[in-house]
Amino acid sequence: MYRRIISSRRLLLSFSVVERSQPGGCATDIFSGNSGSIASCTRCEEYSQRCDELSSANDRHKQTIEELTKDAESLNAELASKEKIIAQLEDKCAKYSKESKEHANRSEEYRRRCGELTAAKERHERTIEELRNNGKRLASELASKESVINELRTSIDILDYDLASKVKTITGLGKKCVEIKVNEAEIRVENLHRDVTEAQLLEKFSSVGPVTSVPLCRR
Repeated sequence: MYRRIISSRRLLLSFSVVERSQPGGCATDIFSGNSGSIASCTRCEEYSQRCDELSSANDRHKQTIEELTKDAESLNAELASKEKIIAQLEDKCAKYSKESKEHANRSEEYRRRCGELTAAKERHERTIEELRNNGKRLASELASKESVINELRTSIDILDYDLASKVKTITGLGKKCVEIKVNEAEIRVENLHRDVTEAQLLEKFSSVGPVTSVPLCRR
């Protein structure tokens, strides 16, 4: 931090004119008409004029010094304000440096996270591609299954038609069976072996037709 200090020095110019004269002074010489006295008065006028000029220059210098002093005070005030601003800027720079480090850490974390997301995206894309291929394969299989289903439906329609025809035929046969009267008969078998049972006879005769009962008489 730099400080420019403008210091002013007052320049005090004092001039004194010492007149050395003989007893009687210039006034006596002027009235006396002496040429030496006239020259001495001319020098006094020059000195007086010179003193006026120097006095005027001294006033100008004083005014300039006052202006410079005011400028110096103004500059010192501005310098103090600038120092305050610089201090604030330094605080902000420290804060921004801290935030910059935090942002760098966040950026690194985001970069790592982006890498993970990119890898996950690639895996998802591969999975989607596999699912699309599976979808195409399943669509092809579905089309084949639909073709088979259509064929089965056609076969079912044919079977339904045949079944309806068979049912109609069976119904007609059932009606004819009701109309037919079956005569019952009895068969008498003698000289059977003593070990023959009713169950054996029922099994044998059932192969020929329906058997209601097989009574076995033994003596």
